[in-house]
Amino acid sequence: MTEMVLKIILERDDINVISAKTQFDLANLYGKSAMLDAVAIDSAGKTFNIEVQKQSEGAAPKRARYNSSLLDIHSLRSGGEHNDLPETYIIFLTEKDVIGANMPIYHIERCVLETNKLFGDESHIIYVNGENKSDTDIGKLIEP
Repeated sequence: MTEMVLKIILERDDINVISAKTQFDLANLYGKSAMLDAVAIDSAGKTFNIEVQKQSEGAAPKRARYNSSLLDIHSLRSGGEHNDLPETYIIFLTEKDVIGANMPIYHIERCVLETNKLFGDESHIIYVNGENKSDTDIGKLIEP
């Protein structure tokens, strides 16, 4: 099921999930921990966090940033190199259009403002608008 959801959201057929866990607890020894709805790893080592949110407050931009940082912290082992960090996706499936631009899906990427080019840190945030009822794969995915 997780693999199918990721294939639809990312519009890719080459995703092969090798590990998926629900209600995944990411402990933080120095601050707030997080209980993630679902975490998956694909055969290329990419890590995905899928969060289902009924309340817009649960899908705040800083929550996406925090979840991303926790995934990074937990994936880099002592003695590991920064380049060993996996590509990560934080995906929010939201009941409402929390971005407010009436789009079915929003892809958030870091970019260099002066050049308008992607920063390339392989950290991705995606919001799927639950109010989208289009006759597309994404629209069908969120239909109850």
